[in-house]
Amino acid sequence: MTPAERIQDALKSPGKHSFGNSLFLITRPSGKGYWVQQYRDGISFRSKSLGTVADLNSYSKAVLAAKRFAVKRDDDEAKEEAIEAAGPLFSVLVAEYLDGYDRDGERVPGKAAGWRGDAEADAYRRNLIERGELAKMHVVKITSQDIAAHLRLFEGKPKLAERVRSHTQNVMAFAIAREIRAGDNPAAANGPLAHLPWPKLDQANNVVVPHPAMPSADVPKFFRDLQTIPTGQGGDITPSARALSFIVLTAVRAKEAVGAKWNEIDIENMVWTLPGSRMKSKGQGRPHAVPLTSQMLKVIGEPGAPDDYIFPGDADGHVGEKSPMHTLRTLYKGDADVHGFRSTFTDWVVDHTDIEDRERLVDLALAHLKHRDRTQRAYLRSTRLEQRRTVMHRWNEYVCSRSGPTVISS
Repeated sequence: MTPAERIQDALKSPGKHSFGNSLFLITRPSGKGYWVQQYRDGISFRSKSLGTVADLNSYSKAVLAAKRFAVKRDDDEAKEEAIEAAGPLFSVLVAEYLDGYDRDGERVPGKAAGWRGDAEADAYRRNLIERGELAKMHVVKITSQDIAAHLRLFEGKPKLAERVRSHTQNVMAFAIAREIRAGDNPAAANGPLAHLPWPKLDQANNVVVPHPAMPSADVPKFFRDLQTIPTGQGGDITPSARALSFIVLTAVRAKEAVGAKWNEIDIENMVWTLPGSRMKSKGQGRPHAVPLTSQMLKVIGEPGAPDDYIFPGDADGHVGEKSPMHTLRTLYKGDADVHGFRSTFTDWVVDHTDIEDRERLVDLALAHLKHRDRTQRAYLRSTRLEQRRTVMHRWNEYVCSRSGPTVISS
């Protein structure tokens, strides 16, 4: 019987008819026939529909379709094997770096577990996973050229590009430590990446861009408005508004203010002493003293337990570092941020007072020492607390000069 006769005979009998080499013709009760290729997938057998008899109306066409499927399946298996051999995608490594991974049946925590808030982890995901093609590449195949191409997405933003490079270097170091890839880190700043084009921070563009600062003329009214954000509990203003008020009056960094505890406050001597461990760059191991004023005491309110935070909140027990910025944006529509109050304080003291040696006193008030030479740093580290107290009194009097009623405290 010829193959053509076998096909016609099979179409008359519903069921599964073998044509050799795992090729079958399945006839439905309606008389329609379908060509099927059976194949092994691991320990299981599976079937692949090749088409109808109407489409593949000869044995040779059915065999050709079966061969094409076998070639495609071999290619797909080869690709899967290649993918498995190539290791995980960069996006997977970023996620495991942040969120953790399983090793020998135990969960290894990710780096993000030890970070305050979600901002840093969100930056990793936004700049390394959601942008560009780097996330889709296998970690073992990523080169310095690939990283440079990704960094060029941030053209005109050298500081952001450097941050993304640093994040990429951390993830690649994580991959090397886990032996997912070997060799040098392709994102290292002093490696081949240094010789490739991307928006680098160098002497030409590594310019300190000042934080947008509120004009000093706007500060008294803003401070007055700041005292009108109640929690609804007895009329007290929100902890975030209190923290922002304290930042305006003290000219400290937001992180230093929101993390303040009562054991740092010496009301008798009117001094707030921040431990060196809480200062920027850990204060080079030195504490920082801030003269207190009556206006500052009104903002912080009645003392609590020594280990209590002055501005309680949900972020590790205190107001979040970003919370004062949200409060600022709620009240002020101009171009300003919380860090900019340090600039506002500086400009007002220098331009609107006649205090002797005021520029150096401002430097000391802001804990700005690293840009000074050794002699100047030694000079500035001297206490000069009473002279700085005069500076802070003058600034606080100005801030509150048209601020309306007494500051409401908790």
